[in-house]
Amino acid sequence: MQNIWDSSIEVEESNYYWKDKPIIKFGDKKKNTDYRHIDLFSGCGGFSEGFIQAGFSSDIAIDIHPPSLKTLQFNHPSTTTICGDIKKVSSKLIKSNEEKF
Repeated sequence: MQNIWDSSIEVEESNYYWKDKPIIKFGDKKKNTDYRHIDLFSGCGGFSEGFIQAGFSSDIAIDIHPPSLKTLQFNHPSTTTICGDIKKVSSKLIKSNEEKF
């Protein structure tokens, strides 16, 4: 296993570089709320939890780390997750799936 903190390794070659297309896992039915939230670099969902407690609907969470998204999905089953490199998550991808969020 590579040392992810080794500065001689290019970022694109580290263990957390996502080479594939983003993987979308749609959440369960959404809450009815006027306030919506998208969590970028979401990790396990702490930021989303704060927004949910403030009355927001956490619609989408994007991260590159599958174990973190698995935790987020467990704690926030209504949130749609996108696992992958955020540079590959286009507005077209979001808009084409918007009715499912």
